Amino acid sequence: MRTWTTILTLGILTACSTSTDNEQTDQTTDTTTVQIDTSTMLIDNYDQEDQLTFDHIDIDKVPYWYADYDSKTKTDVLIKGLLVDETSKTAGNLIEILNKGQDTQIVFDKINSDTLYVKLTDSYYVTERSGTTGAQWYMASATFTLTEIGNVNYVYFDFEVGSHLSSGVYDRQSFEGLKIITRHNKG
Repeated sequence: MRTWTTILTLGILTACSTSTDNEQTDQTTDTTTVQIDTSTMLIDNYDQEDQLTFDHIDIDKVPYWYADYDSKTKTDVLIKGLLVDETSKTAGNLIEILNKGQDTQIVFDKINSDTLYVKLTDSYYVTERSGTTGAQWYMASATFTLTEIGNVNYVYFDFEVGSHLSSGVYDRQSFEGLKIITRHNKG
């Protein structure tokens, strides 16, 4: 299985320099609550003829949500790895999976009501070096994976704000423009 470093490297290669709604516009505050119009969010179940294939990852062996670019449809996609449902959905286990091979580490803080609170260490890579798309992919993958935890609907990410990403509350509605793929067929 390839590491998250490979995923973010690919994100850098395909990253665009346009801003997203997740970027902070008021530099006087450290956090923001992300509000996205979900009417443009695409949710899809690919059929056999639309099956996605990626040379750099075996999606059948991925225990997390995975972001990538589908060159066939020219769309950023977020794919639920086939092993997500078989993975122990505890905060510690999912954070360990997401941290594997990463420079930026997710650190558990607490769960309060339906919100998981985490901190990102060494967030410079994600906030400054991965580009807007790479940062969005990282946050989407982490948010969707961490909201697999029962009763967790929101993730509060605490980190030093950068050019491409702001700390704050994220949920599954926070990623406008990503095509969400909840299942796919094995080849």
